[in-house]
Amino acid sequence: MDVASSIAGLISLSVTIIGFSYKYISNAYKASEKESEYIFELTNLKLLFLRLQEIIDTPEGRASKLLSTLPISECKRDLEQLCSKLKKRGSSRLFAIKFNKLSWPFVEEETAQLVEMLHRYREIFHTALNAEGFAFTTTILREVTLLKTDMQFEAVLSWLCSANFEEKQRDVFRQHHPRSGRWFLDSPPFTKWLTTKSPRIWCHGDPGAGKTVMTSMVINHISERINGKGASLAYFYCDYQDQDKQTPDYFVASLLKQLVRRMLVLPSKLEELYQTFCKERRLPKLSDLTNLLLQTSGSFSQTYLVIDALDESDSRRHRRQLLSVLYELGKCQDSIKIFVTSRSHPADIRGAFESGLNIKITASKSDIRDYITSRLDNDENLADLIQPKLRNEIVDHITDVADGMFLLARLQMDSVCAATTIREIRHALKTMPSDLRKTFDVALERVQAQSKQHAALALRVLAWLTHARRPFSVEELCHGLAVEPDTNSLDEENFPAPKLLVNVCGGLVSIDRESSTVRLAHLTVQEYFREMSPRLFGEIDVLIAQSCVTYLTFDAFSTGVCQDDESLEMRLQEYPFLRYSAKYWGDHVRGDGERKLLPVVSDFLRDRTKAACATQVEFLPQIAFHGCYNAYYKNLTALHMAANWNLPIVLQHLLQGPDIRDIGTRDFDGKTPLNYSCRLRNEAVMSLLIEHGADISAFDDYGRSPLRFAVDGGKPATVKLLLDKGAGVNAPVDYHGGTALHWAARMGYTPIAQLLLDYGADTTLRCYDGRTALDYAKQNRHDATVALLSKNAPAMDDGYEQRTALHRYAREGDVEMVKRLLGQGCDVNSLAEGDTTPLHLAVLEGHENVVELLLKSGADASAVAKDGRTILHRAVEGGNEAVVRHVLACKPDLETRDAYGRVPLHWAARMGNEALVRLLLDNGANAAATDSHGRTPMQQAVLGGQEKIVELLASINLNTP
Repeated sequence: MDVASSIAGLISLSVTIIGFSYKYISNAYKASEKESEYIFELTNLKLLFLRLQEIIDTPEGRASKLLSTLPISECKRDLEQLCSKLKKRGSSRLFAIKFNKLSWPFVEEETAQLVEMLHRYREIFHTALNAEGFAFTTTILREVTLLKTDMQFEAVLSWLCSANFEEKQRDVFRQHHPRSGRWFLDSPPFTKWLTTKSPRIWCHGDPGAGKTVMTSMVINHISERINGKGASLAYFYCDYQDQDKQTPDYFVASLLKQLVRRMLVLPSKLEELYQTFCKERRLPKLSDLTNLLLQTSGSFSQTYLVIDALDESDSRRHRRQLLSVLYELGKCQDSIKIFVTSRSHPADIRGAFESGLNIKITASKSDIRDYITSRLDNDENLADLIQPKLRNEIVDHITDVADGMFLLARLQMDSVCAATTIREIRHALKTMPSDLRKTFDVALERVQAQSKQHAALALRVLAWLTHARRPFSVEELCHGLAVEPDTNSLDEENFPAPKLLVNVCGGLVSIDRESSTVRLAHLTVQEYFREMSPRLFGEIDVLIAQSCVTYLTFDAFSTGVCQDDESLEMRLQEYPFLRYSAKYWGDHVRGDGERKLLPVVSDFLRDRTKAACATQVEFLPQIAFHGCYNAYYKNLTALHMAANWNLPIVLQHLLQGPDIRDIGTRDFDGKTPLNYSCRLRNEAVMSLLIEHGADISAFDDYGRSPLRFAVDGGKPATVKLLLDKGAGVNAPVDYHGGTALHWAARMGYTPIAQLLLDYGADTTLRCYDGRTALDYAKQNRHDATVALLSKNAPAMDDGYEQRTALHRYAREGDVEMVKRLLGQGCDVNSLAEGDTTPLHLAVLEGHENVVELLLKSGADASAVAKDGRTILHRAVEGGNEAVVRHVLACKPDLETRDAYGRVPLHWAARMGNEALVRLLLDNGANAAATDSHGRTPMQQAVLGGQEKIVELLASINLNTP
């Protein structure tokens, strides 16, 4: 697109944004100071675009080189993101039309960031317009460089973690009373932790004691204390409703992100990890993240880490690793201070922290009295009812009954505030229970005593929140509750009023003001309703499942997948329940829902168009740009989805019909339904598929067999099932000669390694790189696996070691040993496992000096290994540009295909290595080459999520005659 068209696009975009903005700020006199600044910057930026368009229309303007320096594409991207956010509520018929109310969608800090972004662009374009004769200026270059640096900074932080606990902090801190909590901040244990070298403090208490609010006060206190003193603060709110997302990696990445945001430049190690792992859309190992967190904390005079509600982390899957990370961080007594809250009783947490500083959190009587007084002062209805004497009775009685528990005081005040007469107030005080469970009973009775419609809505809301797999936004829950069985669209007149979601639930439900998240008032509320669920809610998972599947089969989704980001974003805005239903429908169906909803679920899975729509949303954010959309749904069958969701009853039903013909069908990555079930460790599904003829030796497009997937899953039972069904224990599970034992050793799965040995696994077998299982275990420092394999390994074959010494030292990059062995007459082109030569291994590991030496000594640059990989394939896989240049200098055949039918350009594109893609193209690589599945390098880039490579190769295709 030329510059003139781009500027015209910016004008159109800015006009659209201004229009949306005024929907929120309908009266400029009522706008906040920051909102007014936002409108000012936006309006003036649009005027600059118009002026720039006038200049571009002149011959002098079109001839200026300055235009190429302006950040037009970056500005377009940022304005499109802003427009998308503004559209989110503006296009929501639920809130914009039905309730005719729009609130400004950004908190003050976000608005300030928008003002800064708009101001930066305004300055750049203003400088360009004022440049004498429209000439090139260093000022513009400097501004553009700063802008791109900021963009890179944000890109790295976004990759690192999506968490934003600032909203949570503001929501929680808003709940504190100005005079409350002072006793804690002044307490000797907390003061000692804050002012001495004591590295850790554990603050524990009973449920409902106010630990989370106290944490928000500590965060605010530390933030004010360290302001401008070179110290840093990071915090993390554990949430029982978000356990799946809050993994140890997520935990460390979130803390790291907050520390890095306080720095002026990105740590070089973080940039290095970003370049390595961003292409693969994953994070580094937990140990790497932890080490980087430790390294980053050293950039500050002191680092404070605050972790709330550690007991709400997943005790079965994540808690042990979280405690291990905190232990490692706690060793840095001079630079890191750790503040942790939890309930008092979890033994693992108590064991980790009780030997150090600790303090029990209870709400002081003065804090509770202040809270009750505040509630009474702000309730207009009670003000007309109660006299000073009764007021004092209420304050005294609830303070005594609450016994240091804010939650109890709050629920008891809800009972008082619900009263309509003095007699009802006195009755509430007289019958007020003194423990949480009985208080919940009373609250539930109050809910059920409402009108029939309100009570029914309250029970539905409570049921959905109790059994949700993650928290709902207000819009999501309203849409979910509005779904009716056997319908193909939403009836807008069936939406509940958002305020009712809270009002009818008698204080048991709250809405986070910052994030618009609906949640149960406390973990103890969820525990109560989980226990009461069979009696109160019946088959609620089946009902939620029915709503999810019905929503996914609406006529609106009959058009299938969206073809670009904008249409996908609009679909998600128009149908907010789509994210939840696509992600969790299978979890709710699994179990009773499989039988009760069998026809509905089966029909949904067989509808390739609507199932693809759901899968597109399920894969978010992995699929996050134009170009990926069609690729991910090709050949995805009902059997794949039933296997993916571990639905054996549904699968059995499908296999009894025509769907059985798809049992060997491969998806976009070449995976069969059996591959899915092995990867997800679903034994019942695996057995069904094998019994119906699934191929237990089918490799996917990356050379992974079902046994390889089972080993990767880490569950011995699934590995045993495949071995019992005939999978070869010593058969290759990949295209590189690796066996199941090699992969168990790589991953450190000692129980699986023992199982494989029991079934006769051969410890002497080597991969094509010459390594045994024991070599891999040692390389990855899996001590238990090393001990097991060492005990079972035969004596070392000295003859083999001598024959392959050149391979080993080439792989290790030991140039002196390679030189010595060549001098002793070793064959530079000798073959080891898989017909690999020393040069194959040297280029793979990126050892440039060894590569140069081997080539000078006559190494064959066109050698092909058993897996079809040439020297160039291996060099590209290794990713070292200098090494690839050495190999290309030997004029190898760029069209030689490996076992996958791929040329080196396929692999460079899939890996997202732009430098190597350009280098191969410059040397004559064919951008239209197809692999065994008919895929071009660009299609491989699409499947790998490599946006820049897709754009590069697409531009080449467009420019090719």
